Amino acid sequence: MTTLDSVIEALGGMGRFQFLSMIIVNGPRMLIGWSMLHMSYVGVTPDWWCVTSGSNLTLAKEDNSTFEECSVNGSECPKPVFDSSMSTVVSEWGLVCDRAVIRPTIISVQFAGILVGAFLTGQISDLFGRRYTFFAGLTLHGIFNVASSFSVAWEMFAALRFFIGMCIGCFFVIEIPYCIEFQPKRWRSVTASLPTWNVGISFMVLAAWLVEDWSQLHLILGLLHVPFVLGFFVLPESVRWLAVSGRLEESEAVVEKIARINKKTKPSTCRQILEDVAAEEQESKKEQQKHSYLDIFRGWKIARATILLLFIWVSMSVSYYGISFGVVGLSGDIYLNIFLLNIVGSPVVFLTFWLANKFGRRYPTAILFFISAVGGLANIAIVLKVPEDSQGTAILVLCLIARVGLECAWAIVVTHTNELYPTSIRNLGYGAANTLTRVGGIIAPYVIDFEVIPIVSYVVIGATMGLSGVAVLLLDDTKDKALPDTILSSGFTADKTEKEKAADNGLATIQNGGEPITTNGSLGKGEFYSTHL
Repeated sequence: MTTLDSVIEALGGMGRFQFLSMIIVNGPRMLIGWSMLHMSYVGVTPDWWCVTSGSNLTLAKEDNSTFEECSVNGSECPKPVFDSSMSTVVSEWGLVCDRAVIRPTIISVQFAGILVGAFLTGQISDLFGRRYTFFAGLTLHGIFNVASSFSVAWEMFAALRFFIGMCIGCFFVIEIPYCIEFQPKRWRSVTASLPTWNVGISFMVLAAWLVEDWSQLHLILGLLHVPFVLGFFVLPESVRWLAVSGRLEESEAVVEKIARINKKTKPSTCRQILEDVAAEEQESKKEQQKHSYLDIFRGWKIARATILLLFIWVSMSVSYYGISFGVVGLSGDIYLNIFLLNIVGSPVVFLTFWLANKFGRRYPTAILFFISAVGGLANIAIVLKVPEDSQGTAILVLCLIARVGLECAWAIVVTHTNELYPTSIRNLGYGAANTLTRVGGIIAPYVIDFEVIPIVSYVVIGATMGLSGVAVLLLDDTKDKALPDTILSSGFTADKTEKEKAADNGLATIQNGGEPITTNGSLGKGEFYSTHL
């Protein structure tokens, strides 16, 4: 079994090139996080009053009977007037009373777009490459955000949020595989653990506090894409994708570029390893011309892992986005609540890198899921036992606990998912997880609403997180295992020989001048390659 991990290690491991790729590929996650949760602010309902005929806003404010009332004196409110301290899509198009359902509908439309984008990207990126798919999606995301700032009707805004969602779905699927395929195995979990998502949302809160206008926020977000889009001229295609696609000359050229930036020498056996990876991929394609989503269900082992992962991802989505968009139903200042929900987890997320590398992927993730479940279920007791005027702070703190546990678990699950699938179908497996996750996002605004159905909301959070903790324990751990490049090398096919199992564990040795050399699980055609190439 041949892998490219040994080549990456020989090129300096986590060198200059790897750090550059993390900045270019992982940095835009700030913009995606901002965009993803944009509706948590621009969908806020400002204070409003029903202005009846013969009255004005000043009189309405003095008369509390018209404050956020859809019916006045038995008649439907003729004209809701909003507080001018903030401009949101709700105040822009009067989305209250019988039009209030439009707000969660826009959120669901966005997630429908993410679902479509994630579904298409998994196949597209494995067919046409990581680089073009990533930068095309990022560029379009910026363009659609600029266009959204000029929306003249909520229907136009919702349509553009759908296309923004498609680009977000593209980013979710392509970002992690594109980045980790350049990285050594000990650093793969760092990519998912970096709190760039939270930093982006924090910038959103700051910008919203300073600007307080939904249109200008979209314009600012769109323009911030420019420096990251220029990364197209710096970052090459994934060396792993090129190798499994049989494009050996291009793959070797990328290896040379990495070696040059890291100031290392290209391994003399690099070409042979690339040829072996390509040969293994061709072997796996003997019975079919190209991979499809059916491959992630082909065989009991891979189907079982896929089903468990899909359940976990859907559950994480329901709880995470339910809490995120339900923040308007929590007591306290909206800016502070959004900031707290998205920043308190940042310092803790850094620990996931250490936890995942020290104790593996399964047990830390399960514990974090159980912590999140406790945070959700404990709120049921608060609602039932604590007086309503004293519930606010306790519920906010428990939601923070649930959110932090979920966020940290998600960071490990991202790495775990990518490590379970081989390069040849990695984006398909990761894309399927992201696709089904968007189903959770679509239903989240309707099943988690802290104002209307608080008990149901906390039950959903507790149940989904608890079951996810159990599900992750049923998966194989991938700690310290080489990143598989083909289906044949992933362990999802027929049982391996004892020699191959030994190679997977890094225990195989070869004779080199009479001295045994420990390998990194990189087994070629009748030959082992040392990590010190």
